[in-house]
Amino acid sequence: MANKSLEDIFGDQYPKLPEQLMKAGITTLALLNQKVFNENETYFFEVLGYDMKDNDRIMNILRMENTEDVLESFIVSSVDSRFGSDALKAIFLLFIGLVVILVFIISLIN
Repeated sequence: MANKSLEDIFGDQYPKLPEQLMKAGITTLALLNQKVFNENETYFFEVLGYDMKDNDRIMNILRMENTEDVLESFIVSSVDSRFGSDALKAIFLLFIGLVVILVFIISLIN
């Protein structure tokens, strides 16, 4: 996946798309993933002028190209960008605190 170019990914079904993306400054799959999964899922419709059916088809091609690890990293970065890393740290700290309290209570019961 990491070695595939945009031409390799879209060349058969959307031969003009790689050139359009390059003109927009999107030269790698990672940049494209960031743009469409974190910023604008209708990018191909709104910015590049494709119809919504094509936008959905292109998004499906991208989903098939990405492994779970890549998508997971985009989900985490999306949550991080929307809620901020401080909020995630606070939630994680709260979760750890609850676990410690539960362990303490269980040890008192026994």
